[in-house]
Amino acid sequence: TINNLKIEVIERRAKPLIDKYQDLDEWRFRSFGGFLSEGESFEEVLKKDQLSLSNFNLTHQQLSNDLKQLIQAKNKKENFIDLEIKFTSNLFNNCKIKEQSIKISQRFYCGYQYSIFWNSLIENSKLNQSWNVEYEIENIELGISILIGGDEHSGVLNYIEEFGFFEGGQSSNNPYRIDPYLAIAILTGIITTQTIQIIQFKFLFEQNTLQNTIQQLNNHLLILTQHQNNNNNNNNNNN
Repeated sequence: TINNLKIEVIERRAKPLIDKYQDLDEWRFRSFGGFLSEGESFEEVLKKDQLSLSNFNLTHQQLSNDLKQLIQAKNKKENFIDLEIKFTSNLFNNCKIKEQSIKISQRFYCGYQYSIFWNSLIENSKLNQSWNVEYEIENIELGISILIGGDEHSGVLNYIEEFGFFEGGQSSNNPYRIDPYLAIAILTGIITTQTIQIIQFKFLFEQNTLQNTIQQLNNHLLILTQHQNNNNNNNNNNN
């Protein structure tokens, strides 16, 4: 269990939500994108990302600490203004890491996202978190970025620090998943074949999504054109 919640409860909360009427009791602890994809398990995602980190001989706490440093740097500056800084990661102490140019953007939203680990029966639990902010961290030179739901104290960085949970799904269909390969690339400039594969998959997903959107717009255009033609024919018949 986590926060005295069974893993089955957490996994159910973590699946994508169509609308709040789908789950009136627990919709606050869920999200439309989901924290896990359909068919994924919490344990599978933990093991997969732990394997990714082991390839670099890193821990999830090390990665979360670097990302926290960037968010803390942004929070020292004025809200709503992007911050561009030079950042040198401490992830690999045994080799020199090139300084990276990083841009950090901050966005607030009206509603709050509640943690999937929230347990109303446990007062003052550190896992009973909610947040209404997100950060985009971009490596300017590489042109790749990650989206962080929450801040340095709550949200996905807390998930990573406490459990090694980077969220599930792919970076394409869950924008708040922080793939370890992408995070490491942004922080250090180190690119692997896995990094490239993740970016390619994300690009193809976005391309397919755009094509579907254009097709839907064309369908609406066709319907509107047919409606106008019918109106014109009716007017001609009346004349």
